[in-house]
Amino acid sequence: MSEPAVAGQILGVDAAKRMLRVQLKPEFIRSLDDCERLWIITKEAAPRKVRVEAVQRQDLSAKITLTPGVCRDDIQSFQRAEIALDEKTLVRETSEQPEITELKGMKVQDEQGRIVGVVFETIPTPAGGVIRMSREDGRTAALPFIPEVIRTIDLEEKTIVVGDPEPFIVMDDAQGTDQPTG
Repeated sequence: MSEPAVAGQILGVDAAKRMLRVQLKPEFIRSLDDCERLWIITKEAAPRKVRVEAVQRQDLSAKITLTPGVCRDDIQSFQRAEIALDEKTLVRETSEQPEITELKGMKVQDEQGRIVGVVFETIPTPAGGVIRMSREDGRTAALPFIPEVIRTIDLEEKTIVVGDPEPFIVMDDAQGTDQPTG
């Protein structure tokens, strides 16, 4: 059996709610999404495998709720411990879909090749995120970073192709007031 891979560190615990607040390493951000068990590694005791009830992940942090079978006194002792995942739990990052934070400066165009805007800000959210764009008319707009909108992303060409943006685009009311400076 292979050694569990350290995926992050516990920053805080709420023993009453059986909740751990965890800072994740970037290469493990998707590994917790369907995780049922993880290892808790403390300096004081042998590693302990625990069952996961729920995970709320946002960017590089997560709130992990453990099952009622984990003693609350034990949870309190997990402060500053590391979490680790078995090899079979790990989700290998692929180049299929880059992270939203990699999209700044990319052109957004529709499927006919018309420029919709240029990404100047990205906002990660639990639902996928939002990209904010500068448009040629001087206005700014936002699009959700979801499969219904994003068709393809070409990192080499720095281009994001979107389906019909009209049902999803949110235009800022003030002309040009939110555009980045410099």
